[in-house]
Amino acid sequence: NLLLKKQVIEYKGYEPQKLTVNYPGFRKHEKSIMPTGVMVEAEKADKVYIEIEYKNVTFDNEDLRFTYKVPQGMNRIFIE
Repeated sequence: NLLLKKQVIEYKGYEPQKLTVNYPGFRKHEKSIMPTGVMVEAEKADKVYIEIEYKNVTFDNEDLRFTYKVPQGMNRIFIE
């Protein structure tokens, strides 16, 4: 089996940008191997870190929902 542990997209133009996605661990789920979480790092002038941990994974015909809370003292941002 091959597991994708890290992805990097980098633009080295006038305004360098970099997006790194790490999959820190994996767990077997039924007939598949799924990541236990995702860590995203986005760089332009500043760095932004996003860490997602999956506690439960289900596969069926439900609508997908990703609920989250913005930590106290932080502001919600929208990425275009």
